[in-house]
Amino acid sequence: EKDNNILITPVVSRVNAENHTLEYLYIPDLPVLKRDLEKNWVFFENSGKLHCLYSISPYRLFVQEHLKGWQKIDLPAANLHWDIEGHVSVSTNPIMVDGSLLVWFHTRHDKTDTYHQGAALINPKTFKIEYYTRTPLVSGGKCEGRRPGLLYISSCVYLKERKLLRVYYGEADAHSSYMDFNKRDLITAIRKFPVEVKEVEQTEIKI
Repeated sequence: EKDNNILITPVVSRVNAENHTLEYLYIPDLPVLKRDLEKNWVFFENSGKLHCLYSISPYRLFVQEHLKGWQKIDLPAANLHWDIEGHVSVSTNPIMVDGSLLVWFHTRHDKTDTYHQGAALINPKTFKIEYYTRTPLVSGGKCEGRRPGLLYISSCVYLKERKLLRVYYGEADAHSSYMDFNKRDLITAIRKFPVEVKEVEQTEIKI
């Protein structure tokens, strides 16, 4: 049954290709203390299992075993040392590029209502964050529309034959578009910033 006490939450749905519709299945029952407003969860498949990246800083990742309950993957509680102040949230579903899972993340600067986007590479075997940008790759500020500071990346697609990474984004709460990155240039830029040992805190996360 749907939980009517939750105002906003991610759900799992099935794509009906014939009718071009989404069919609601369930709300993921992650072992976390849920708030009235839950968003920015992202899902991906790895080794035949559904995974949910709940947050990237602190880093919390869950896996669903045989369509049953969700289990937290035991990982160091890494906090990203991001140059922009504010809470760091996940933006896109991780996708496989050159042997790593590429994921975009963002921070909203409260005073200016400006969104800043960065990217990270995750090892698909250990699930450890191995590289991430320290400064924004994309930022709002001069967007056309209701909110000039809002430039929000929502998905990333690897166009392998063209060696491009296409990023779809919403701009200023007014319209949407996409931008293309040369795959080699973007991955090389992210790999310039490996995670340092001192950045990984061996602290337990209470769930």
